[in-house]
Amino acid sequence: MYGHQYTVEEQKFMKEYVPGHSYKEIQKAFTEKFGWEISLGQVNAYIGNHHLSTGRTGRFQKGQEPPNKGKKGICADGCERTWFKKGHIPANYRPVGSERVNADGYIEVKVADPNK
Repeated sequence: MYGHQYTVEEQKFMKEYVPGHSYKEIQKAFTEKFGWEISLGQVNAYIGNHHLSTGRTGRFQKGQEPPNKGKKGICADGCERTWFKKGHIPANYRPVGSERVNADGYIEVKVADPNK
């Protein structure tokens, strides 16, 4: 037999505990209460199969502040080393006036640099 047959007590616990809690919180509380390990996939499947809802949407509520409010351009320490420096010319740069042959055999001439 595959899976686990949930007891009435386990079903009652899930029905009462699920609203307002994340899957990890549900998993931890279930494991502590009943003594057997349940995976996040099993939590997800149970909630879906029994039409329960955690009530969490993953969206910001009205008036809720994002954790990065007021911070601009935050990056990990040391990431500046890989940024392009001012005046850097990429390896595949071709000057204006250079020619190339495209896949159809036509000669294309570069007439201007982009974003200038």
